[in-house]
This record gives sequence, C-alpha cells and structure tokens, in this order.
Amino acid sequence: MADALKGMRSKLGLPAPEPTARDLRHASRLLDRVAAEHGGDRAQALGAVLDVIGWMPRNRFWLRRILNARLLDSQWRGILNDFAVDRLGAGDVRDEARAGDAGAAPAQAKRHRHTWMCRHVLDRLGATGEAVSADDALTRRAFAVADELNRRDGLPVLDRGPQPAVPDVERHRLDEARRAHGGSMFAGAAGYVPGPAGPAGDGIGAEP
Repeated sequence: MADALKGMRSKLGLPAPEPTARDLRHASRLLDRVAAEHGGDRAQALGAVLDVIGWMPRNRFWLRRILNARLLDSQWRGILNDFAVDRLGAGDVRDEARAGDAGAAPAQAKRHRHTWMCRHVLDRLGATGEAVSADDALTRRAFAVADELNRRDGLPVLDRGPQPAVPDVERHRLDEARRAHGGSMFAGAAGYVPGPAGPAGDGIGAEP
C-alpha cells in the first residue's frame, strides 16, 4: 500500500518520500480497519485501498495533501467519501443514458467533449491551465490529448490541419512579411513573386 502510494506520486513527478516505519504502521492499521468492513478479507481490503490510490490523481484536493501512508490513514474517511461520490456520479450518468434509451422520446444524455483545457486533459498532462496557456508546445500537446480522448469516446475530432511548431520570433517575422505583401505569403498572391532575398537578408522574396 505504501509502495503504491509512493509509486503513484513518483510517476506524476510529485514528491514521493520513502515510507518510514511510522508509515508502515499506519498502512497496517488502515488495512485492518478496511478489512474489518470486508468481512476480515485483507486481500479484498488491500484491493479497495489500491483502487482509491489509483483514483487519487483525478482528485487534486487529495493529491496535494496525501504524501504518505500516515496521511492516507488519518484522512481515509474523507478520501473514501469523495471516491464514492465520484463513482456514484459516473453511475448516475450511465443510468440516465439507459433511462433515455428506454423512453418513447428519449432525451439524449449530454456527452462530455474533451477540450484542450478540460480537467481530463490537464490531468493527463499533469499541468495547470495557466501552464498550458503560457507554453506553445504544451498547448499543442493539450490539443493532441483532447483529440485522442474524443476518439476514444467515439466523438468527432476537428480537422485542424497541420500544426507546425513555429517559435514566437519566427511567427513575428512571418506576420511582418505578410503585411509587407498585402497580407499573403502564398505564391501567386497579388504583388508577390518569388525572388532573391531582400536587402534585409531575411530570405523574403523581393517585390517585382
């Protein structure tokens, strides 16, 4: 149990302290308490605790606070309640969809469409919305993850076309070049023909 908690945090790049003897005592105590609620079955109890640890990355409140088995033990009731509420919410959505299918004029359950800033994408990236907004490379990864999740859920994916990585300085240079050529950099645009580099040596074709 302690190793699973440490491994989960380590994979997310979070502080993952090595379990101490005190942590192991708390892990054993927590396992005894959960086993008592499962008819004394310690294997089933361990599975229940590991399920909660596996869910914890989706709840940033507890992810910020539970660094070790001692804290997991002391906060177990609150963590378990949030875990149960999340599972109940997922079950309600499924029940609503089934009820809609059974009705004469079913109201289709609204399906979540993943966006580059939705919590599922941010959780997958392990980043905040502010970090994604401020980093072009991270923004592109967020769009890619959103597309991946929408494909997985059977939702249509927008065709954004190729998204080349263009540094800010280069983007600024291209914007200036477009303005100099009537807002277009495409061959055949009015007032523009391919030619040698201009006097600034910037590689932009000279005007005819």
